Amino acid sequence: MSFMEFQTPIFVASVHGVREITGLEDAVEFFATWPKATSDLMSETVEKACRDAIRGRYPIHAAEQNFRCFARKKNILCRSQDAS
Repeated sequence: MSFMEFQTPIFVASVHGVREITGLEDAVEFFATWPKATSDLMSETVEKACRDAIRGRYPIHAAEQNFRCFARKKNILCRSQDAS
């Protein structure tokens, strides 16, 4: 497991189906495709946490928890790759 990988993958619904987020790089890439029209303080804060974790300025496990909480609150969290 890479130092930038999450403990467990996070599956989120996207316009292209269910997407697996396995770590910080996937999370940052996810936010690059997040619609700017739906961007808000929460998404900006979680994206910053992920970028800071890559730089070693924020705990990776905390960034993972933040991303999971973000996905749950935005109602895009999936139970598995096949679920929506």
